[in-house]
Amino acid sequence: MQKILIADDHEVMRHGLVQILQEEYPLAQIEEASNGLELVSLAKKADWTFIITDISMPLLNGLDALTQIRKFLPDIPILVLSMHSDEHYCSAAFKAGASGYVTKSMAQNELIKAVNKIMSGKMYIPEALVIKNHSQVRNSPT
Repeated sequence: MQKILIADDHEVMRHGLVQILQEEYPLAQIEEASNGLELVSLAKKADWTFIITDISMPLLNGLDALTQIRKFLPDIPILVLSMHSDEHYCSAAFKAGASGYVTKSMAQNELIKAVNKIMSGKMYIPEALVIKNHSQVRNSPT
């Protein structure tokens, strides 16, 4: 059985994530955190299959929580799910130890694709961000 921990400060977003994840993983045990401190605390209390976290949360942002979690769970797949679509946030998430990054505007199937990829031990970077970064490099003045 999979154990999934999700963290987002918006209850509606957490509820939606739970529904999406329960459709894909019907036997999964899913717990929720509404802020970064709660995320870190819950992360210490169970053997999670994977974690999904937002960046912008009260008390402790998702990136700082991710950095703390990596100290005691260095190998767990952690997907950052954020409203921020620019490469600065994506890069910061990977520097903090994220296994993958998905924006909240992406479709449900993209979220599941990302989860499956990070659970297989690979990194997940959305194609839209890869294309955007490649385009910026190609078009930058030399």
